[in-house]
Amino acid sequence: MDQYIKPSSQKQINIGGELELDVSRDSWNVARAKLLDFIGDAIGDSVKYTNPTKKQIEFGKELGIDVSKNSFRVAVARIKDALTEKNSRAIEELQLVPGDQVILTRWFDFNGVSEKLKEKFIVSSIRKDGLVYFKGGNGRCAWADKLRKIGGNNLIGRKEAIMPSKQKKGISYEKSQAKKHRGKHLGGPGTPDYKRGKTKGEVKNWARPVHSGVIREAVKKGIKEIVSKSGFTKPAEDIARKKGVKLIKRGKIVNK
Repeated sequence: MDQYIKPSSQKQINIGGELELDVSRDSWNVARAKLLDFIGDAIGDSVKYTNPTKKQIEFGKELGIDVSKNSFRVAVARIKDALTEKNSRAIEELQLVPGDQVILTRWFDFNGVSEKLKEKFIVSSIRKDGLVYFKGGNGRCAWADKLRKIGGNNLIGRKEAIMPSKQKKGISYEKSQAKKHRGKHLGGPGTPDYKRGKTKGEVKNWARPVHSGVIREAVKKGIKEIVSKSGFTKPAEDIARKKGVKLIKRGKIVNK
């Protein structure tokens, strides 16, 4: 389960158990969709479509997920989760916070000619699912993955005084773990959080376990060890074991 996605609740799992429907490994949204598929008609909550629409299937492909074999409801839920994951990751990569200046690039057709429009905004607030609102924009907003931050993505070079407390704690934790594992702290998008000789390491100061998607991305970047304050999901441990990535929680290797 991606760390940005809310997992199924115990209540959903219990209800699913009564219906002989296993939703324990699903997200909250997908579990809700599956339960409604099962009992929707009985409680008067029916949907116009049973199968996913052509647009859902095409959009799912753009997001890297196949919803063709899902129900309409489950397709909606999976697309919603994928958007949340994609844009939440973008926020983490950009290290985006309220007050940052960003560029939004849009394409539009003008008299049959494709034109590019770039607009500059200041971030007002960021919704949990990755939707970014702008100051003075009368409700204007955009998904985080459509934005580019002005002045670079890295917050490490900013004065500590203007850093949000959460960011300060994150960088402080990175530094402490880099030192603990005898590495040089680097940090910032596009670079490992620390390096020890040829070994590159990442540090995750997250409230939830690191998911398998992080491991796949780490492998692409040549990361050989990941330190997580909240541990790792079982799928993440399995993939890391196969790919030779060392996973560390509270000083202990968890995927020997």
